[in-house]
Amino acid sequence: MYLNRFVITMPDESAKHIEISKHLGMFEEFIFHFLPKKVNMGGYGFFCLEIYTSKQGKNEIKAYGQCLDFYYRELTFQSEHFARLTFQEQFYLLLDITENALKELNSKFEIDKEKFDFALTECRSNYPLKAEQILKKVSKSHKNRKLRVNFVREFDLNGESICCRIIDKNDVILKEQVIISDSSVYDASYGFRSSKWCDDKLLVFDRFDKQILELDLSEYVNNNER
Repeated sequence: MYLNRFVITMPDESAKHIEISKHLGMFEEFIFHFLPKKVNMGGYGFFCLEIYTSKQGKNEIKAYGQCLDFYYRELTFQSEHFARLTFQEQFYLLLDITENALKELNSKFEIDKEKFDFALTECRSNYPLKAEQILKKVSKSHKNRKLRVNFVREFDLNGESICCRIIDKNDVILKEQVIISDSSVYDASYGFRSSKWCDDKLLVFDRFDKQILELDLSEYVNNNER
Protein backbone atom coordinates (compact mmCIF):
# COMPACT_ATOMS: atom_id res chain seq x y z
CA MET A 1 0.00 0.00 0.00
CA TYR A 2 1.21 3.48 -0.88
CA LEU A 3 0.68 6.74 0.97
CA ASN A 4 -2.67 8.34 0.12
CA ARG A 5 -3.22 10.73 3.06
CA PHE A 6 -0.90 12.96 5.10
CA VAL A 7 -2.27 14.99 8.01
CA ILE A 8 -0.67 17.38 10.51
CA THR A 9 -2.48 18.23 13.72
CA MET A 10 -1.81 20.17 16.93
CA PRO A 11 -3.99 18.40 19.48
CA ASP A 12 -2.98 20.37 22.59
CA GLU A 13 -5.57 22.54 24.30
CA SER A 14 -3.25 25.55 23.96
CA ALA A 15 -3.00 25.01 20.22
CA LYS A 16 -6.69 25.81 19.84
CA HIS A 17 -5.73 29.46 20.25
CA ILE A 18 -3.46 29.27 17.19
CA GLU A 19 -5.44 30.15 14.09
CA ILE A 20 -3.46 27.99 11.69
CA SER A 21 -5.81 25.14 10.81
CA LYS A 22 -6.08 26.38 7.23
CA HIS A 23 -2.31 26.86 7.07
CA LEU A 24 -1.75 23.31 8.26
CA GLY A 25 -4.09 22.10 5.53
CA MET A 26 -2.22 24.10 2.91
CA PHE A 27 1.09 22.74 4.18
CA GLU A 28 -0.22 19.20 3.72
CA GLU A 29 -1.44 20.12 0.23
CA PHE A 30 1.97 21.37 -0.89
CA ILE A 31 3.79 18.35 0.51
CA PHE A 32 1.46 16.14 -1.51
CA HIS A 33 1.77 18.37 -4.56
CA PHE A 34 5.55 17.92 -4.71
CA LEU A 35 5.59 14.26 -3.67
CA PRO A 36 6.00 11.80 -6.56
CA LYS A 37 3.38 9.12 -6.94
CA LYS A 38 3.59 5.74 -5.20
CA VAL A 39 5.35 6.77 -2.01
CA ASN A 40 6.03 3.89 0.35
CA MET A 41 5.38 4.75 4.00
CA GLY A 42 6.26 1.42 5.52
CA GLY A 43 3.22 -0.12 3.88
CA TYR A 44 0.79 2.33 5.55
CA GLY A 45 -1.64 4.50 3.61
CA PHE A 46 -2.42 7.13 6.24
CA PHE A 47 0.33 9.16 7.94
CA CYS A 48 -0.56 11.53 10.80
CA LEU A 49 2.00 13.85 12.37
CA GLU A 50 0.74 15.16 15.71
CA ILE A 51 2.74 18.11 17.05
CA TYR A 52 2.45 18.73 20.79
CA THR A 53 3.19 22.32 21.77
CA SER A 54 3.13 22.07 25.56
CA LYS A 55 4.03 18.58 26.83
CA GLN A 56 7.69 17.84 26.23
CA GLY A 57 8.84 14.22 26.19
CA LYS A 58 10.03 11.44 23.93
CA ASN A 59 8.59 11.10 20.47
CA GLU A 60 6.24 8.17 20.00
CA ILE A 61 5.24 6.10 16.99
CA LYS A 62 2.02 4.14 16.77
CA ALA A 63 1.25 1.83 13.84
CA TYR A 64 -2.12 0.16 13.46
CA GLY A 65 -4.24 -1.02 10.54
CA GLN A 66 -3.47 1.27 7.61
CA CYS A 67 -2.39 4.15 9.89
CA LEU A 68 1.01 5.37 10.99
CA ASP A 69 0.93 8.06 13.70
CA PHE A 70 3.94 10.05 14.84
CA TYR A 71 3.64 12.00 18.11
CA TYR A 72 6.22 14.77 18.02
CA ARG A 73 7.14 15.93 21.53
CA GLU A 74 10.89 16.65 21.51
CA LEU A 75 10.47 20.34 20.67
CA THR A 76 7.97 22.42 22.58
CA PHE A 77 7.06 26.07 22.28
CA GLN A 78 4.48 28.39 23.74
CA SER A 79 1.43 28.84 21.56
CA GLU A 80 1.72 32.60 22.01
CA HIS A 81 5.26 32.52 20.65
CA PHE A 82 4.21 30.42 17.68
CA ALA A 83 1.34 32.77 16.92
CA ARG A 84 3.73 35.74 16.86
CA LEU A 85 5.90 34.14 14.16
CA THR A 86 5.39 35.25 10.58
CA PHE A 87 3.66 32.67 8.44
CA GLN A 88 6.93 32.01 6.63
CA GLU A 89 8.60 31.26 9.97
CA GLN A 90 5.71 28.98 10.94
CA PHE A 91 5.97 27.26 7.59
CA TYR A 92 9.71 26.61 7.91
CA LEU A 93 9.25 25.35 11.46
CA LEU A 94 6.68 22.83 10.21
CA LEU A 95 9.13 21.77 7.49
CA ASP A 96 11.86 21.22 10.10
CA ILE A 97 9.54 19.20 12.35
CA THR A 98 8.36 17.06 9.43
CA GLU A 99 11.95 16.44 8.35
CA ASN A 100 12.98 15.36 11.87
CA ALA A 101 9.97 13.07 12.17
CA LEU A 102 10.76 11.41 8.85
CA LYS A 103 14.37 10.80 9.90
CA GLU A 104 13.18 8.93 12.98
CA LEU A 105 10.56 7.00 11.02
CA ASN A 106 13.15 6.06 8.42
CA SER A 107 15.28 4.39 11.12
CA LYS A 108 12.40 2.10 12.09
CA PHE A 109 10.39 1.58 8.91
CA GLU A 110 11.07 1.22 5.22
CA ILE A 111 9.90 4.52 3.80
CA ASP A 112 10.69 6.49 0.63
CA LYS A 113 12.49 9.20 2.55
CA GLU A 114 14.31 10.50 -0.54
CA LYS A 115 10.93 11.31 -2.11
CA PHE A 116 9.91 13.25 0.98
CA ASP A 117 13.30 15.00 0.98
CA PHE A 118 12.60 16.13 -2.58
CA ALA A 119 9.14 17.45 -1.64
CA LEU A 120 10.46 19.33 1.40
CA THR A 121 13.28 20.87 -0.66
CA GLU A 122 10.78 22.00 -3.29
CA CYS A 123 8.62 23.59 -0.60
CA ARG A 124 11.60 25.51 0.77
CA SER A 125 12.90 26.69 -2.60
CA ASN A 126 9.50 27.70 -4.03
CA TYR A 127 8.24 29.83 -1.14
CA PRO A 128 5.84 31.66 -1.34
CA LEU A 129 4.08 28.65 -2.75
CA LYS A 130 1.45 28.58 -5.45
CA ALA A 131 0.33 25.60 -7.48
CA GLU A 132 -2.47 24.31 -9.64
CA GLN A 133 -4.04 20.99 -10.52
CA ILE A 134 -6.05 20.23 -13.65
CA LEU A 135 -9.25 18.36 -12.80
CA LYS A 136 -8.89 15.65 -15.42
CA LYS A 137 -12.25 13.99 -14.81
CA VAL A 138 -14.16 17.05 -16.00
CA SER A 139 -11.70 18.77 -18.38
CA LYS A 140 -12.58 17.93 -21.98
CA SER A 141 -11.80 18.76 -25.59
CA HIS A 142 -14.61 19.70 -27.95
CA LYS A 143 -15.37 17.19 -30.71
CA ASN A 144 -13.93 19.59 -33.30
CA ARG A 145 -10.54 19.32 -31.51
CA LYS A 146 -10.09 23.08 -31.81
CA LEU A 147 -11.19 23.92 -28.29
CA ARG A 148 -10.58 22.51 -24.86
CA VAL A 149 -12.10 23.33 -21.49
CA ASN A 150 -9.83 22.89 -18.48
CA PHE A 151 -11.11 23.07 -14.94
CA VAL A 152 -8.22 24.00 -12.69
CA ARG A 153 -7.82 23.90 -8.94
CA GLU A 154 -5.53 26.77 -7.92
CA PHE A 155 -4.15 26.94 -4.39
CA ASP A 156 -1.67 28.98 -2.41
CA LEU A 157 -1.02 29.70 1.25
CA ASN A 158 -4.10 31.93 1.47
CA GLY A 159 -6.59 29.38 0.17
CA GLU A 160 -7.82 27.87 -3.07
CA SER A 161 -10.26 28.32 -5.92
CA ILE A 162 -11.54 26.48 -8.98
CA CYS A 163 -11.41 28.21 -12.32
CA CYS A 164 -12.36 27.39 -15.89
CA ARG A 165 -10.11 28.01 -18.89
CA ILE A 166 -11.22 27.89 -22.51
CA ILE A 167 -8.18 27.06 -24.64
CA ASP A 168 -7.76 26.94 -28.42
CA LYS A 169 -5.75 24.42 -30.44
CA ASN A 170 -2.62 26.60 -30.09
CA ASP A 171 -2.87 26.50 -26.28
CA VAL A 172 -3.95 30.13 -26.16
CA ILE A 173 -6.32 30.88 -23.28
CA LEU A 174 -9.39 32.53 -24.80
CA LYS A 175 -11.17 33.02 -21.50
CA GLU A 176 -10.56 32.31 -17.84
CA GLN A 177 -13.10 32.69 -15.08
CA VAL A 178 -13.36 31.68 -11.42
CA ILE A 179 -16.09 29.11 -10.79
CA ILE A 180 -15.67 28.82 -7.01
CA SER A 181 -13.68 31.54 -5.27
CA ASP A 182 -13.33 29.90 -1.84
CA SER A 183 -13.19 26.20 -2.57
CA SER A 184 -11.77 23.16 -0.81
CA VAL A 185 -10.12 19.93 -1.86
CA TYR A 186 -13.52 18.25 -1.38
CA ASP A 187 -15.11 20.52 -3.98
CA ALA A 188 -12.48 19.39 -6.46
CA SER A 189 -12.83 15.71 -5.56
CA TYR A 190 -16.57 15.36 -5.11
CA GLY A 191 -18.18 18.36 -6.77
CA PHE A 192 -16.41 18.02 -10.12
CA ARG A 193 -16.69 14.30 -10.75
CA SER A 194 -17.70 13.98 -14.44
CA SER A 195 -18.69 15.96 -17.51
CA LYS A 196 -20.14 15.48 -20.99
CA TRP A 197 -20.86 17.49 -24.10
CA CYS A 198 -24.40 18.29 -25.16
CA ASP A 199 -23.97 19.93 -28.55
CA ASP A 200 -21.75 22.93 -27.76
CA LYS A 201 -22.53 22.95 -24.05
CA LEU A 202 -20.34 21.26 -21.46
CA LEU A 203 -22.31 19.83 -18.55
CA VAL A 204 -20.55 19.12 -15.25
CA PHE A 205 -21.81 16.67 -12.60
CA ASP A 206 -20.98 15.93 -8.99
CA ARG A 207 -20.46 12.49 -7.44
CA PHE A 208 -24.24 12.02 -7.17
CA ASP A 209 -24.59 12.66 -10.94
CA LYS A 210 -26.30 15.94 -10.20
CA GLN A 211 -25.61 18.65 -12.76
CA ILE A 212 -23.82 21.56 -11.08
CA LEU A 213 -22.67 23.59 -14.07
CA GLU A 214 -23.47 24.29 -17.71
CA LEU A 215 -21.02 26.10 -20.00
CA ASP A 216 -22.22 27.32 -23.38
CA LEU A 217 -19.24 27.42 -25.74
CA SER A 218 -21.12 28.02 -28.98
CA GLU A 219 -19.58 31.49 -29.37
CA TYR A 220 -16.05 30.08 -29.20
CA VAL A 221 -16.87 27.04 -31.33
CA ASN A 222 -18.32 29.19 -34.11
CA ASN A 223 -15.39 31.61 -34.05
CA ASN A 224 -12.89 28.80 -34.32
CA GLU A 225 -14.70 27.13 -37.21
CA ARG A 226 -14.48 30.19 -39.44
